[in-house]
Amino acid sequence: MNLLSFQVVINLIFPVSSLPKVSWFPQPNIWNLCGYSVGQWTEECESWFQDHLSNIHSGKFQPLPSKDWRKKLRNTRLAVKVTYQMKKGAADFISANKRFLNSPAVTV
Repeated sequence: MNLLSFQVVINLIFPVSSLPKVSWFPQPNIWNLCGYSVGQWTEECESWFQDHLSNIHSGKFQPLPSKDWRKKLRNTRLAVKVTYQMKKGAADFISANKRFLNSPAVTV
């Protein structure tokens, strides 16, 4: 049996739609909800990335489905909350001071 016919048999037994979609890295929607996603690539992001690559290359990590990625990155949610509050505070400040910020005496 060649590889192509083997794959056909597997697809007949396990249709692609029934297999969980797994990935080596979190999907963008999951990454954007974790604490590493603060609007820029940070030292913490790079450290996580290098550790993750090392685990992949050493065989200590296997691809995960989305729900497991969410669980794995859940403990980093505090940074997301802090980032949200900082952005909200900045937007509130700008809204409250529009007249002052738009005056000709203020230069940015």
